[in-house]
Amino acid sequence: MLLSVISTLTAALLSVSTILDNPDVKAVVGDSAPMWKMSLAGPQGECPEYMPDFAQYRGCTLSADGGRAEFVWNINIERSWDWTVRVAVEMEDGLPQWSFSASLPLGWTVTQTQFPIVRVARPEGSKAIIPMGYGAEFGIPVGGRLESRYPSVTGGMEFVMTHSPQGCLYFAARDREGSGKYFYIDGTSDELVFTQMVPSSFGWTRDGEFTLPWTTTFAFSDRSWDETLLQWYRPFVLECEWASKPLTEKVIVPWVRDADVWIRPKNMFPEVLESLRKAVAYYDRGLGIHWYHWHHHEYDTMYPEYFPAKPGFKEMVAEVQAAGAHVTPYINGRLWDPANDWYESRNGARASCRKMDGSLYTELYPTSKVINTVTCPGSPIWQQIIKETTSALVNEYGTAGVYIDQVGAAASEPCYSTEHNHAPGAGSWWPAQYRKLLKTLRSDVFGPDRAITTEENAECYLDLFDMYLIVNTPHSAEVRMLPVFPLIYSDRVVYSGLNYYHPELWDGHFLYINGRSLLWGAQLGWIQPEYLFDAKCEVERKFLLDLGRFRAANHDIFYGGRFICELDLKGKIPNFTVFDSETYPVVMGAKWETVDGDTACILVNMGPKAIKVTLPDGRKARVDAYSAKRL
Repeated sequence: MLLSVISTLTAALLSVSTILDNPDVKAVVGDSAPMWKMSLAGPQGECPEYMPDFAQYRGCTLSADGGRAEFVWNINIERSWDWTVRVAVEMEDGLPQWSFSASLPLGWTVTQTQFPIVRVARPEGSKAIIPMGYGAEFGIPVGGRLESRYPSVTGGMEFVMTHSPQGCLYFAARDREGSGKYFYIDGTSDELVFTQMVPSSFGWTRDGEFTLPWTTTFAFSDRSWDETLLQWYRPFVLECEWASKPLTEKVIVPWVRDADVWIRPKNMFPEVLESLRKAVAYYDRGLGIHWYHWHHHEYDTMYPEYFPAKPGFKEMVAEVQAAGAHVTPYINGRLWDPANDWYESRNGARASCRKMDGSLYTELYPTSKVINTVTCPGSPIWQQIIKETTSALVNEYGTAGVYIDQVGAAASEPCYSTEHNHAPGAGSWWPAQYRKLLKTLRSDVFGPDRAITTEENAECYLDLFDMYLIVNTPHSAEVRMLPVFPLIYSDRVVYSGLNYYHPELWDGHFLYINGRSLLWGAQLGWIQPEYLFDAKCEVERKFLLDLGRFRAANHDIFYGGRFICELDLKGKIPNFTVFDSETYPVVMGAKWETVDGDTACILVNMGPKAIKVTLPDGRKARVDAYSAKRL
């Protein structure tokens, strides 16, 4: 059956001169990929998976103007072939937009779709770009798979792409609601297969009709990867609620905007407090303090019960904030430890996400090695607990805000509980419920001067947090970090960080992290104070101070300006190696557009000697040791 479908589709492609002649459309329908798969749940517990091989192809119809094509299959359910799968494609903004729908008997529900499935010849030299954290470039394994899960740290934006000397293959969803989805790139020696897999909301099947509520595009561009994203992805997200306002028009807590340097104390050990006091005295007023393990249980255990805080925490908050710093303590916005007494007294089982079989999503972390279950943001129980916890921190402990972990990092899960405020399954309700919670916190708890921050950069929450911490981008000698997030969002959001540190800051990795953080527009530091005030780290302490002051003096770039690209600098520029295997030039640069529309180039020297460099436009510049320069 599959071969006959392919033959019929190929004949249709060759016989008409319409949208079907578009090579990007042919990539979806004119090859041996199944194009779609659909999993169902029946009233008696049936769970079939359909694909074109198990269906009857009925043909392709074209609109009168030739701008829209619809392919139809019949499927057999309950001894009837009356039920259909419909795939449509039409051009929008110069891109083919694919949609998927089906008709079903009453009592049947779509639980998952894979659509579209696109098989293409593998361009020579192809590498994948995945929006993990800032963005990462991967080699595409032969016989292996790359995965991006949206919205989460592994998929902060809803696209994947490949690039090669021939151009880019671009695969993206146009979902303005942030529904959970997976993107896959499978590789063989000769082919690439792109797939979007979507766990469904039961609410998407109504009165016997299922519709996937967004379109998906697949297209080829002969431009570079960054030009392709600026042409196709950025215009889409600027139409979405989360990115509709530039940073200069958003309401951002003022101290977050001016927090050019962050310190990251963990626990209340004497050496931590001593070095924290040194940091507050050494660095300029406005220092951000992101405080871990201030609560009375071990880290990553007994969530969501935090109080009372460790002895002296409240007094330290008052002390450092009186000196001009700002404290945002860590809490977790997603996990509940079932060993916590609250799990019974506060009905944690009712607040938890449930799989289709009724069991719990359960996670273990190396930081604690204890069981944590995933709570449902649609649970009123959970929303109330987060509201109580944040209210206590900002009102009773006097903090300048709260850092709510995992909202921007951890993926949404399908939840099949019937007790929560959403349809069973997956869908847009997960980000919608977090958005509801964050808006409530903003109006009822935080007000205009208390900040809400989170870790990692799932885009669908971008307008609701004052700052994103981005530190989990994969990187190695084989995996290259790319400034994908700054390219799309540098003028829409405040963000900080780049990578994690190890205690030996003097080996060069601290200089690299903060130098590149500056170039990509991030706030600096996010460093344990006891590491920073080791006797061997005088150069590193001063480098962070100087870069922080440089950043503060150039907010017309970093607060509302737009990252354009990294600069290919020429000259006798030595390299240095960090993280054991990654090699970078000691002088690096970036091009930005300022708030006023001017062009600015930033150069950072992470080495001990002044270096002369030549910019792409031919200008020459001398960059002093351990310093930044604006041209």
